[in-house]
Amino acid sequence: MIKYVLYVAALVLLGTHLALSALYTSPENPIKTQTTLDQLWVGSLFYQKWTFFAPNPPTSNNELVIECHSQTHSSGPLEVLKDMYKAHQRNRFTPMERLARVPEGYAFRVLSVAPGDEPYIKICQQNPQNPVCAGVRQRRLELMKESLKRITPVAGYFCADISAQRNLPAFNRATLWIETTAVPRWSQRYASQAQKKQRILLGQLELPESTPLGIWK
Repeated sequence: MIKYVLYVAALVLLGTHLALSALYTSPENPIKTQTTLDQLWVGSLFYQKWTFFAPNPPTSNNELVIECHSQTHSSGPLEVLKDMYKAHQRNRFTPMERLARVPEGYAFRVLSVAPGDEPYIKICQQNPQNPVCAGVRQRRLELMKESLKRITPVAGYFCADISAQRNLPAFNRATLWIETTAVPRWSQRYASQAQKKQRILLGQLELPESTPLGIWK
């Protein structure tokens, strides 16, 4: 009798474990959004929530947009990363995807807060006059300046390519934006809604003299 009870208990525990594991790794569904069953067992073992089969996409797609200027000409706003990813799709052996991560990473840093300041963001949103907020704003400004400094060589090569492709005089200045596009959650993927785009002006840069690389067209 005891042996039978132990077998049944083991089967119940195993079945519960498999059911909760399947729920934990499943896409968003009413059980996960309206209850906490997925966090009862597997969710308590991980600091980060993993969804193996259908993870939610990032909250937004960020694109670095540059407009190159000379005394007489302007390129118009152009997306920097698009041609790099297209080149990688045409030839998977090119390093374009890794190269694209450089401007993409620094563009993301412009929108980020300085390391260690995340706990203060909500405090400063609720009370901007809090004494800690001046330091948060200063560190964020320094992070933005450093990111723009790192993006400057990329902007120089980008504008050199555009001037060479269009047979225009060399550009000496550039205006930079970050264009963010909101990405719907899986639970909203069937809802008909226009993509929300926001363009954030980063400022103008003086471009260094750069040799065309032939990456951008």
